[in-house]
Amino acid sequence: SQVKLKNGKTETISWYQFKIPISEYEKRVGNINGFNSIRFIRMYLTGFQDSVVLRMATLDLVRGDWRAYDKDLFTTILPESNATMEVSTVDLEENSSREPIHYILPPGVEREGDPSQPGVYEENEQSLALKIRNLSPGDARAVYKNTSLDFRQYDRLQMFVHGESMMDDPQPPVDYEMTLFVRMGSDYQNNYYEYEIPLRLSPHFVNNEYSIWPEENFLDVPLQLFTYIKQQRNLKQRNNYTQIYSEYDPENENHKVSIKGNPSISDVRTLMIGVRNNGTTIRSVEIWANEMRLKGFNDDGGWAAQSTAQLALSDLGNINFSGRYESDGFGGIEQRVSERRMDNYGAVNLAMSFNLGRLVPKENLLNLPLYYSISKQVNTPKYDPLNEDLLLSEVLAQAEDKAQRDSIKNYSQTLKDYRSFSLNNVKLNVKSKTPLPIDPANFSFNYSFNESFERDATTEYEITRNYQAGMSYGYSSPVKAFEPFAKSKAEWLKSPWLKTIKDFSLTYIPNSVAFSTNLNRYYYELQNRDLSSLSSEVANMIPLTFSKNFMWNTDFNLNWNLTRNMKFNFTTNNSARVEETLNTPVNKELYPTEYQNWKDTVMTSLMALGTPMAYQQNMKYTWQIPFKNIPLLDFVTASFQYSSNYKWDRSAMIADVDMGNVIANQRSISFNPSLNLETLYNKSDYLKAVNRKFASNARSNQSKKPETFASKKKKAKNKESKLTLLPDTQTEFKHNLKNKRVDVHFVDAKGKEVDVKYKVLDENTLRIKSKDSLEVKIVVTPKPSLEEEIWYKALQLTSRLLMSVRHIQVTYQENDN
Repeated sequence: SQVKLKNGKTETISWYQFKIPISEYEKRVGNINGFNSIRFIRMYLTGFQDSVVLRMATLDLVRGDWRAYDKDLFTTILPESNATMEVSTVDLEENSSREPIHYILPPGVEREGDPSQPGVYEENEQSLALKIRNLSPGDARAVYKNTSLDFRQYDRLQMFVHGESMMDDPQPPVDYEMTLFVRMGSDYQNNYYEYEIPLRLSPHFVNNEYSIWPEENFLDVPLQLFTYIKQQRNLKQRNNYTQIYSEYDPENENHKVSIKGNPSISDVRTLMIGVRNNGTTIRSVEIWANEMRLKGFNDDGGWAAQSTAQLALSDLGNINFSGRYESDGFGGIEQRVSERRMDNYGAVNLAMSFNLGRLVPKENLLNLPLYYSISKQVNTPKYDPLNEDLLLSEVLAQAEDKAQRDSIKNYSQTLKDYRSFSLNNVKLNVKSKTPLPIDPANFSFNYSFNESFERDATTEYEITRNYQAGMSYGYSSPVKAFEPFAKSKAEWLKSPWLKTIKDFSLTYIPNSVAFSTNLNRYYYELQNRDLSSLSSEVANMIPLTFSKNFMWNTDFNLNWNLTRNMKFNFTTNNSARVEETLNTPVNKELYPTEYQNWKDTVMTSLMALGTPMAYQQNMKYTWQIPFKNIPLLDFVTASFQYSSNYKWDRSAMIADVDMGNVIANQRSISFNPSLNLETLYNKSDYLKAVNRKFASNARSNQSKKPETFASKKKKAKNKESKLTLLPDTQTEFKHNLKNKRVDVHFVDAKGKEVDVKYKVLDENTLRIKSKDSLEVKIVVTPKPSLEEEIWYKALQLTSRLLMSVRHIQVTYQENDN
C-alpha cells in the first residue's frame, strides 16, 4: 500500500500474511502429544543477513469448520498433476481493497449489527475461499464439515458463489469450464446427493456486485429434486445403488444432480463444497462461497382429538375407554415447528373390571373378580422409514400392485398391541360354623394372561406372552390349646412354685397350614425383517429368535405352637421345570407339527410333575424357658432356638455329561439367657428401699421445703406424761412422735429413775409392763431418724454401688454347615 510518511515522501509499504497450519508441524521437541495443553507460544526468525525491523500487526488463532478433503475425487482418469488447495476466508474489513477483485457483499446481504448498539457496531462479513492450483481434467478438490441436519421441513438450498482466475495464470480457465458442486449425505463416498453448477468467472478489476457475484453462479436447488431423482433411480435401476445416477435439473438444464447409494435429506451427516475441472487442460481457479442457507419452511399444521368414557354397572363393575389421535404437523404452542409431529398417531385403550360373584343370588357366596384390558397404538409415518426423505404416500402410489402396497404399509407402520386378562383370588365363600380343613373357603384360584405384539420397520413381529395359573390353600385352626390344670381348684396348685404346672398348655394340632402351587409360562418370539428381500419374492432369510420357560413352583408352610413357650415352624419350596421341545418355536399357525410335538411333551412332563430344579426346606424351633413361673428365678429369662436348612439345586444339564447336583445344609443352635438383677435386688426390702430412694426424681427432692430451726426444734421436743402403773398389767402409751427410735425414761415422785420394761409397738405407741404398782412420769425422747445417720447413708450408697450391674445378657450360638 502507498503510505505518506512524516517527511512528506510517499513509499510503498508491504504487509505479508502468513498462514501456518498447526497440524502440519515439521518437528516435535520433547514428549508433547497433541494440542490439548499449550502454555506458551514462542516465535523466532532466522536466516537474515542484515538487521531487519518488523512490525507485527496481529497474531491470531484461526478456527475453521471446513476442512480440506484429502481423499480422491477424480472419476476414472488418473490426474496428470498433483493439485494444491489453500483454504481461507475473505472478509469485508480486510479484503475490501483486494486485487484483482475487491471483496463486496453478495446482492441482498447486509452486515449484521449489534442490537444493543444499533447503527454503531456492525459484524464483519466473510466468505469461504478456496484457491486451487494445477487441477487436472476430471479431478476435483473440496472441503467438508460434519453436521447433523434434517432438511425435510425446508424447500430450497441456496448459496452465493464467486469464481475468478489467478493473476499469474498464463492460461486462465474460460467460463463454465470449471464447476462447483455441493455434496450431502451420510458419507462422502458411497451415500450422497450431489448438485453441480458450471461457474462463470468474474473478470479482473470489476466492482459491480452482480459481476462479482453473477446470478449464473447462484446455487438455488429445490430439495424435492433430490427425492425426485431417488425415485427415478429406484424405478429404473431397482437394487443397483452402487453406481452414480445423474439427471439435469428441469429448472436449470446446465445444472446436474446426482445420487449414489441410499442417502436421505432427513439425516445429513456430511456437507461438502468442491470444484471440478470439466475441461481438457490443467487449470487454476479461486472461488468464494457465501451464505449457504435453507429457505422456505413447511408450515402445514395438524390436528388432534382425545376422548374418554366411563361406564359404571352398579356394583358389578366398570368399563373405561379412551382414545387419542394426533395428525402429522400437530404440536403444542410451546414447541418449535421443527418439533412437530411427522407421523399420524392413534391410540385406543379399553379396560373392564367386573366382580362376577355379584351375579350369584346369595351375597358374598362367590368371589370372582375379572379384569380385561386391550391397548392398541398405531404410528403411520409421513415418510417411508426405509427412505426417510420420500413421502410414504408417493411410495405407495408407485407400488405395482395391492400386495406390494400392503407390504409397504406393513413395514412402515409401528404397531403396539397389548392384551391382559386375569382372574384373581377366585373362591367359594362356604365354610362351616367351626372352620374345618376341607371348607371350600380355604381354597382360592388365580389365572392371568398377558400378551404384547409389536412391529416396526426393522421388526416383522415381536411377541411376548406370559401365562400364570395357580391354587392356594390356607387353614387356621380355631382349636384352643389344651390346659388341663387351668381351672383346677386344688390347693396344691395354688403354690407359686407350681405355677409352671398350672399354666401348662398343649396344642395337639398345628395352628396354621398353607400350601400353594403355581404354573408360570413365558414365551418370547422375535422375527426381524430381511430388508434385502422387501422388493423381491425371496423369503425372509433371517432366522427366528425365540425364548421360552415353563416353571412349576410349590410352597408349603406349617406353624405349630406346641405349648405357650414352644413354637415350631416348617417351610418348603420346590421349583420344577416343565419340559418343552428344544430348538423349536411354539407357533400353531406357522409350525403345526412342531406345536403338536410341543403339546405332547408338555403334557407328559406335567403328568410326571416336571423336572425338579431346586428344593429348599427350613425348620425352626423356639423355646422360651419359663423361669418367670419359679419365684426364686423370676429374674431370669432365657430362650433356646434350633433351626436347620436344607437346599438342593440341579446342576447344568449338558448332553452326555453328568455334572452332578449341589446339596447344602445348615444347622444353627442359639441360647440367650438374660438376668434382670434389679428384680433380684428388689426381693430385699432394704435393697428395694435403696433403689426407690435413688430412683426418685431430683426435682421432687428440690421441691421439698427446707426445714427451719423452729421445725427442727419442734421435731426434737420430748413427750412427758404421768402414768399410774398397776402390778402385772400391760399399758399402752400413745406418744404420737411418729418415730420408732425413741429413748424412754420413767421417774418416780422423788425424781429417781425407775426401771420399767417397755416395747415399741409402732412409731406412735409403746407397751409398758410393770410388776409393782407405781406412780411415774414417763419421758419419751425421739432419736434422730435412721436415714439421717451418716453410717446408714454410707451403707445405702455402698449398696447402690454394688447394685450398679442391673442387667446381664449372654448369647451363645453354634452354626454348622
